[in-house]
Amino acid sequence: MKANREMLARNLDINRIALEPTPRPIVDFDEVSDGIPDLATRNDLTHEFNKENVRKALRRADSNGATPSEIASLTGLTVQTARKCLDELCATREAYKLKRNRNITIYYNNGKPRHDFGVERIEDGNTTLEVSLAEGPSESLLLHVTEKRFTLLEGEQVEGGIIVPLNQIPPLIESMRRFHELAGGETEWSRKRT
Repeated sequence: MKANREMLARNLDINRIALEPTPRPIVDFDEVSDGIPDLATRNDLTHEFNKENVRKALRRADSNGATPSEIASLTGLTVQTARKCLDELCATREAYKLKRNRNITIYYNNGKPRHDFGVERIEDGNTTLEVSLAEGPSESLLLHVTEKRFTLLEGEQVEGGIIVPLNQIPPLIESMRRFHELAGGETEWSRKRT
């Protein structure tokens, strides 16, 4: 397994130390008070911890992508857990996957966040839309919209997301305006047209 990590490090051109398996969370849940006594909550916390480690490992793989077994090797998770976390990242558009040959699936990080442009948050009750720019293939810019929900028990969780190429934003906005008007909504833009 160590030889696999070293070979992967050479292929991905990353530091070998960064490839050491991430330790499991060390939390004594019997010591935690007020709010985390049940097994379901413990499993949710462990799953979110695992998913964050998979997210970090996939970012390290950069444009080369990684298979579930490579992610498992990097994080110390089982292949099944790594695949489940990777599929969840695909569902929220944080990652995407491509099949190579018949039985090899490679997962890729879906755009490198561009924090220099900032993040806009649109909050409505327990739902938040987070809008940011990400860098896609060939340094192209992509609009990344993530839907998040907040609960007291789970905190803020990603529910879904979309990625829109920059050149598709104007037609998307136009479509959104039309649907907003069809639904009876009035906007500053629609008032200017009359």
